Amino acid sequence: MRAFNAAPLPDAFERVRATERWRENWGGGWDPMHLSGHVLSPVEQEGHLVVSELGRDMEGVPRATARAASYTGWYRALMRSSVPTRVGVHDVRVDVLCAPIGWLGSYRRSTVTGLWFRCSHATHMLGN
Repeated sequence: MRAFNAAPLPDAFERVRATERWRENWGGGWDPMHLSGHVLSPVEQEGHLVVSELGRDMEGVPRATARAASYTGWYRALMRSSVPTRVGVHDVRVDVLCAPIGWLGSYRRSTVTGLWFRCSHATHMLGN
């Protein structure tokens, strides 16, 4: 049996990084792939959501579904929605669906920061 040798891997990555195509996509400038516009568009631009009536899942957790026709502005629209943060002892979960992409996740709103997030609250608080 041949032993695993991790040494060639870094060299292979360095060869890829040395290609012109890699440098065109990933190298130079502040935002060479122009991703910042895509990352910020859900937050900074206006959007529209259609939020379903609040219901409960099989465990009794309050849930709603928010549908966006576009990726642009979906998070900003969720922030402006009237979906409650909690019902009784449960956080409200909102499943966000974006027509061109699909399911973006199940979000809940922090009672501390007021922001919608999809991880544990402890992890959310690390970034806030």
